[in-house]
Amino acid sequence: MGYSAAALVVGMVTASVANDALEDWAWRIPFLLSLPLGLLCLWMRVRLEESVEFTELASEDTTEKAPLWESLRSAPMAMLRVAAYTFSLTTVGHIVMVYVSVLLIQQLGYEKQTVYWLTAVVIGLGAMSAPMFGAWSDKVGRRPLMIGAPIATIVLAVPLFLVLTTSTNLFLAGLVFLALMVLCQAYSPGYTVFVESFPTRIRYTASAFGYNAGIMLSGFAPALSAGLVDRTGSLVSPAWLAVAAAVIGVMAALSLRDRSSGS
Repeated sequence: MGYSAAALVVGMVTASVANDALEDWAWRIPFLLSLPLGLLCLWMRVRLEESVEFTELASEDTTEKAPLWESLRSAPMAMLRVAAYTFSLTTVGHIVMVYVSVLLIQQLGYEKQTVYWLTAVVIGLGAMSAPMFGAWSDKVGRRPLMIGAPIATIVLAVPLFLVLTTSTNLFLAGLVFLALMVLCQAYSPGYTVFVESFPTRIRYTASAFGYNAGIMLSGFAPALSAGLVDRTGSLVSPAWLAVAAAVIGVMAALSLRDRSSGS
């Protein structure tokens, strides 16, 4: 929903000021608005309650004193799997939520303001499917969805990009955009598996380290997508990047331990 809000803010700023002012100073407005949001997030973080399991460890004074070292010593492969699956899901996510709007504006020539509104709506609607996939994984287990999401990406990414890049109808482009967004949310049960993969004493550190390592590497996906289009001349080439990341996701999902009751 944060990506949706970001597109909405950019659309509002773009609609409110002239192009010259936007390039001169108004582009800073969305960044300045993030400052109070950062304080809000900090307030929320410090008020979060610990899990029951961790509270019990703390009461017994058996918490891990050096959780990062212990994570690297006792669970390096699990952290690597978390990083690999995170790389897969966030590479696909970055391509869809960041690069597609750039593609629509710069390569396909749609009006910038319209694309911002479309992006805000599509990402907002697509995000609503995440709880559905989460509830589904509670019933059938995490693994089927964790494997199914990247397989669906392998099968659908290129055809969806072909429709997206050859259509001149913005409504159809929006539907394809929404389908790609829902596909991203199908990966969401993986977040639960990340923390379920580690014992309580190292759970936060190990899962966070693996997750952030994966997302750091995937952050280059939008730039790589633009570079692929420039080098190959094919507007569909970012889809092949998503496919490659999805292959890594399948391999990681097959090796991650699923502790859900539905599996």
